[in-house]
Amino acid sequence: MKLFIPPLGTTLRLSKPWKFELHYESRNRSMWDLCFSIPWGSMSHLRQGTVKPMKYTLYEADLTVDRIYIRQGMESHSSVTFKGAVPSMGVIRKVRFWVSLEDANKIEGDII
Repeated sequence: MKLFIPPLGTTLRLSKPWKFELHYESRNRSMWDLCFSIPWGSMSHLRQGTVKPMKYTLYEADLTVDRIYIRQGMESHSSVTFKGAVPSMGVIRKVRFWVSLEDANKIEGDII
């Protein structure tokens, strides 16, 4: 195994479909609206953190590493925030979202 921690601003192009869990949290709103037919507004009465993360598969995208959060003693909060362009129904949509560090480590892609 070769360890690679990307510097902020690194752009990755998915080379294989990437399965991850998207959390119902305000910082994930743009991606949530893109991925699921359940609109954010219809769930606005629910407290963030009370909805279980939903599984999603992203088949193609260029994602830029925007933030990496790792803190000793808070391993369950380790995450990577991405921003980028994601195709949806023939249109490229700009999104910003975060995933767990565990899910981010499942990405197979190329640095562009």
